Amino acid sequence: MPDSLVKILTARRASLTAFVLFIFALFPFFGALHHTNLLFSSRDLAFNLVSPPNSPQLWESDTLLPFKYRILFKWIVHGTFQNLFDTNDSQAFYATFVAYSILFFFVSVLCLFLFQRRLGLSRNYALLGCFFFAISPPALLAYFTPVMTREDPLAYALIIAGLYSSTFRGGTIRNICICILAALCRETTLILPLYLLFSSSKSLLGRTMPLALSALTVLGVRFVVGFETYDVFWGGRTNLQHPYESLCFLFLAFGFLWVTAILASKKIPGAPQEPQNTNLEVLKKSFPLTLFLVICTTSLWARMHEIRLLFILFPWV
Repeated sequence: MPDSLVKILTARRASLTAFVLFIFALFPFFGALHHTNLLFSSRDLAFNLVSPPNSPQLWESDTLLPFKYRILFKWIVHGTFQNLFDTNDSQAFYATFVAYSILFFFVSVLCLFLFQRRLGLSRNYALLGCFFFAISPPALLAYFTPVMTREDPLAYALIIAGLYSSTFRGGTIRNICICILAALCRETTLILPLYLLFSSSKSLLGRTMPLALSALTVLGVRFVVGFETYDVFWGGRTNLQHPYESLCFLFLAFGFLWVTAILASKKIPGAPQEPQNTNLEVLKKSFPLTLFLVICTTSLWARMHEIRLLFILFPWV
């Protein structure tokens, strides 16, 4: 087959893959057609952002704890909105918010596809993994109560981009930059630099610096914005008051993928040996600690009803 034809077929295949991934990224937004969706209108978005009905751009949720410390997504959305539109135009703000949310969901799906390919999965299996990502309840219900997604698509994108970046040798500066951006997005993204600690292919500096600088970023934001105390165990008490609901929402986050993830992380006696993939081994080694930290922090400091908080586990599941 001529080289030119091979290049054309490869380019078309890549374009088709990107198109399919973009369709997957739109799945969380099909619900916006329903009147109960938090993206149904600018007034619904205002409710999600704890703002006056006609002024979602005020983004008053950032006056509440701990949301005021999650600054990156607001910087991006507000920066674009204020530079391109009239600051009183609520519809323009609504369109900007939705556009960036779609963009970051697409980046999440694209990076997940690339990360799975680095783990050794075929193109079709990687697409299947992205499909499961798109149809998971935290994605399909992202903009419904009580999930109430805000900066989460950006957090997913940065976590998965960081995982993909870590599969290449070197790249310490790149990994540090991604981890710091993730820390500016939300504090739960610290699972990314924790993951890097398990990478034997990195130098000691390459494994520890991302975590150290990310932690300093989280503390630095609190120092600059203004450190305040609040009832961090309110969510934990809510979970204890509704134990059966909390367990149901815990299961709902991934459904039966919980079972397959736990089985995949174990070595089954007598099972055929698969070709070793260093990146996959790192993911498996980091899974128990990551699972423990995410479930514990969500159980103690958040409500299980907000299954978007558990969804950061998806690359491991």
